[in-house]
Amino acid sequence: TGCLFFWPVVGVDPLPRRLNFGIKILYLMLALPFHTILGMALESQTNPIAPGISLADLHAGGALMWVSGEAIGLIGTIAVFVQWLRADERQAKRNDRVTEEAAARQLALWRASREAAARAASG
Repeated sequence: TGCLFFWPVVGVDPLPRRLNFGIKILYLMLALPFHTILGMALESQTNPIAPGISLADLHAGGALMWVSGEAIGLIGTIAVFVQWLRADERQAKRNDRVTEEAAARQLALWRASREAAARAASG
């Protein structure tokens, strides 16, 4: 179940439509309260919920679910945020290269037109 949950977020397999980074972060953040609610519910039980499970084990399991679920969710959210920053930086570098090339072409055209105007004025 965990693999299916994280697949749209970190999956490298080609998907028909990839989620953008904002949706990925929202997806992960919306899952965080479920770990908290279920973990707190298990920790607050006063009666065992199944035979063979002590109350101490139930409370320990609830605490483990709560803490590990939150930690994994937050680590995943931070990882997606870092990926977002890196992708944004790569896009900015691509845009800068395109802008620099366009500026160089425009400068060459301007210089050529200035040289043509200077030749026409002198000749």
